Amino acid sequence: MKKLFLVALILALCMVQPVFAGTRTSTLIDAVTITDDPMGATSDSIRMYPKLAFLIEYDETEVSNAVSGIVTYEVSFDNSTWVAGSWYDVEGGITLDTVEIFVEDTNYYMWVDDKAIAPYYRVGITAVNTDSDDTIVVTITSVTKE
Repeated sequence: MKKLFLVALILALCMVQPVFAGTRTSTLIDAVTITDDPMGATSDSIRMYPKLAFLIEYDETEVSNAVSGIVTYEVSFDNSTWVAGSWYDVEGGITLDTVEIFVEDTNYYMWVDDKAIAPYYRVGITAVNTDSDDTIVVTITSVTKE
């Protein structure tokens, strides 16, 4: 009987496979054109993941104004009261950012500290000097790892 139990245990252990977390991407803002000043686009709230990052694709068209876009990143504990949050980016390295201003077309990558405790997040762009022919087109994608 002991041998049968030992064989069953070994077979069960051989069937165990490691489980790896998967990476998931979601488009939060999809090619939204901003034409009014000081309007912008903000994503719906998303829940925190152990790993959370954002890719912002920013494309501006300038005809008569010097257009710019300000990254907005907010956190919430109740999904209704929002406060400004901080993040990391490649340029800042280990220094937390609270403001990023785009003045030309760019692809920007930012990520959230994995020790952050607020359960809800949202990100967006506030436009400056936009009008009917001075516009910003923005796409924001979240990248999460569970």
